Amino acid sequence: MLKNRVVSGLLLLIFIGLSYFVLIRYVTPLVVETTTSDLFLEDTGDYRTEGPANTAMTETASNVCFDEIIAQHDEIVDIDISRLKHTVWPLGGFRYIIKSTIPANQSSDNTSHIMVCEVTYDHTTDDPNTLDNWTITGMSYNSVESDQMLH
Repeated sequence: MLKNRVVSGLLLLIFIGLSYFVLIRYVTPLVVETTTSDLFLEDTGDYRTEGPANTAMTETASNVCFDEIIAQHDEIVDIDISRLKHTVWPLGGFRYIIKSTIPANQSSDNTSHIMVCEVTYDHTTDDPNTLDNWTITGMSYNSVESDQMLH
């Protein structure tokens, strides 16, 4: 009985040792080689920035977002998009996050609003100015009190 336990214990230790050897010698180098290669990397030519940016693409992304917000919310009146303060963060891969505050005086309900949306450009097309090449992938539009405004 004791002999069977010793043999089982030795076989378990040998199995664990061989498994560790195979993992270190063969599996880990393969995983490292695969993850450091560009096998899964798609270079779109559009890169993430560390902070907000202001380019032709970010302005077009903003316009797409503003047009959709205005179309969905009737309380926004007399808004001049070109004068509206907004911040755009390029996420890379032709994805953008837009945040803007719509002042109370440009809203029929006299309430300030914060809107945030995520916009994606179909970079396989040639014209970024065509609105059909853009997709809104997320949107938030919330009323806020004046003393709660985020700047």
